[in-house]
Amino acid sequence: MTLSSRQRDQLITILQQLLPGHAIEQWTEQTGLIGDIPEFDSMMLTNLLTSIEDVYGVDIDESELSMDDFVDWGSLQRLTARLVHQ
Repeated sequence: MTLSSRQRDQLITILQQLLPGHAIEQWTEQTGLIGDIPEFDSMMLTNLLTSIEDVYGVDIDESELSMDDFVDWGSLQRLTARLVHQ
């Protein structure tokens, strides 16, 4: 499962709002998130998940999430694709 280009653009827009000043459109799959971006903390993560629910119209069961879902840009895209396509 992958995100469509539109869905990927929506995720980039969410992150641009939450992480202003970061060149998200230039990130690679391996760009680190948790532990690498100081602003990527628990509050930002909560806001990210809420925004994903709102933008994609999904309900997120936090018990099914893992910190591995937020290690890097690639894992966040795979998580979002999994949520969108459930």
